[in-house]
Amino acid sequence: MSPRGFTDDEEKRIRYELMQAGREKFGTMGLRKTSIKDLTETAGIAQGSFYKFYESKELLYFRLLEQDEASINQTIYYMGALEKMDAEGFSKLLQKALRMIEERPLLRRVMVSDEYQTLVRKLPADVVERHEEKDILSFNQLFHLWKDQGVLDESLDPAMISGALRALLLASTHKREIGYDVFDASFDFLIQSLAYRIFNGTN
Repeated sequence: MSPRGFTDDEEKRIRYELMQAGREKFGTMGLRKTSIKDLTETAGIAQGSFYKFYESKELLYFRLLEQDEASINQTIYYMGALEKMDAEGFSKLLQKALRMIEERPLLRRVMVSDEYQTLVRKLPADVVERHEEKDILSFNQLFHLWKDQGVLDESLDPAMISGALRALLLASTHKREIGYDVFDASFDFLIQSLAYRIFNGTN
């Protein structure tokens, strides 16, 4: 059922425009500095009408994060499932995934600031719990596929590999501490080392 006062087509348009406004405002101003008015002015609706679409600006931000994560994981899954994987291919796939995260301002913000903690304090506990059970980069389906293909080291626990990927993802947010002059080479080395360990150095 569409919100009272809006047709189905208007509802779709407004929801889309609110999401576009959220991407722009949250990405440049952050969660705290973005107001409901900032979002509704762009969408061309009254401030009170915002709550017919989202319970809070935090929930809109969260839905945008989910959208970004789903898009990245879908792309990575299809790329990873297209052909038989090896260490070199996995290195390239992981580099692609990290570039995709880098290109999404909202994901970058929650990784390098305290914005995620600010966000989750305002969200329902069940929503946060379901989200925290997932990784920004989820390779679980691919790991099982690669195990079935016989290219993945079967002695490795997929949960452990996922943990290593999370550590790599966190390391990508510490360029200053690692050193700007050596970061790219060091990070490529870590990616390749992990890839060759996972795939037994296959080519």
